[in-house]
Amino acid sequence: SVINALESLKSTKCTPYNVIGALKELRDKDSELDAEILFAYPGKPLSMVQIDFSVVEFKSPFMAIGSGAPYALGYLEACKEIGKAELVAAVETAVKYDIHVAKPVKILRCAIERESNA
Repeated sequence: SVINALESLKSTKCTPYNVIGALKELRDKDSELDAEILFAYPGKPLSMVQIDFSVVEFKSPFMAIGSGAPYALGYLEACKEIGKAELVAAVETAVKYDIHVAKPVKILRCAIERESNA
């Protein structure tokens, strides 16, 4: 349900704050909702919406969330470059070693608001 809710934000300027709005609507329907969302923006620090709807910014160039985070981070630490293939492989590593991590894996790209020169 979380992936479907976030899918509807793909064509918008996706921020942690409109994601929080979508997650709060879901929580109203499902009190067991338990989700963390990681954001990566060009030229900005990584940020995460936590289960309690707080937003945290990271200084690290990469981050993983959830119970499989240590496995994914270990994989990423060994990479010379990090792209989509490496991100998917990091999650695959977490799936392999953590019984609480399962597929499917979905990476969503949201619209980026471009600064105008006007």
